[in-house]
Amino acid sequence: MAGHSFDATLVFAAFAGEEQGLFGSKAFVLNYHNYFPSGQIEAMLDCDIVGGDVSLNDNASLHEFRLYSPGTPREIFTSADGTTDDTSPARDIMRYVGYWAGGYVPQMTIVPKLREDRYMRGGDHESFLDMGIPGVRFIETIENFPRQHTPDDTVANLTPAYLARVTQVVVATAASLARAPSAPQSITASGTASGMVTVSWAAPMTGAPDHYVVAARPVTENFYRTRVTAPGAQLQKSVSAADLGLAGAPAFFITVAAVDAAGHESLPAYPEYRCDAQSCVVQPGSLNVTASQ
Repeated sequence: MAGHSFDATLVFAAFAGEEQGLFGSKAFVLNYHNYFPSGQIEAMLDCDIVGGDVSLNDNASLHEFRLYSPGTPREIFTSADGTTDDTSPARDIMRYVGYWAGGYVPQMTIVPKLREDRYMRGGDHESFLDMGIPGVRFIETIENFPRQHTPDDTVANLTPAYLARVTQVVVATAASLARAPSAPQSITASGTASGMVTVSWAAPMTGAPDHYVVAARPVTENFYRTRVTAPGAQLQKSVSAADLGLAGAPAFFITVAAVDAAGHESLPAYPEYRCDAQSCVVQPGSLNVTASQ
């Protein structure tokens, strides 16, 4: 990424002491203002076990990657995965990766994992999540547990082309975010899923939006469908389920993102609002982003 310019700062970090207790990432989160005094971390993209183990992954799985993102509460101590009828800032990153990286790197398919990490396992994104900073974990499709942390964990057991493709996904995500406006602020939504929904917001803290996009997803799905555009000077939009590609959906989540003149799109405004036949509301518990279960 050298030689390219971005509106936001991109930080590349290799954290020590992960297996011993996430020591490196914890130290970074607690002390990053020493290096970036006025900085605010928008997202953490954790690449951990993305080499493409040669013994378990076939051609199909070498064109996929798992992405772990917790809901609210974070799925840490439970063996059960989360559900699509939930929202979190980390899931916003997951949707961003699925949409934008899918466009830039179409040969790779995201496999969403609706929990913080594998059961009884963890990674450096958790240090950021503990501080309320959204983070996700990229990991190969099928990992070889017996080979991890052993003398057999060698370059010879990796798939270089797979590692390169995962790198493309991460670079596409990070570069897009670093050139986009920040997310719209102070989102509200009112109305019902069967009628019109009016979404209102304030301009983002950084960036100059050319326009905004309002998007929604059924509570049974991870990703947004149709994007409805609003001009950059407009801070409100009324839409129907049909406008959003959700005709007949009994309930859906709705949000808005900011887009600059070059087409760089922000993360969605948080929280998503959940609309059903009665109203549009902030889902209970969705603002407590550090709670765990």
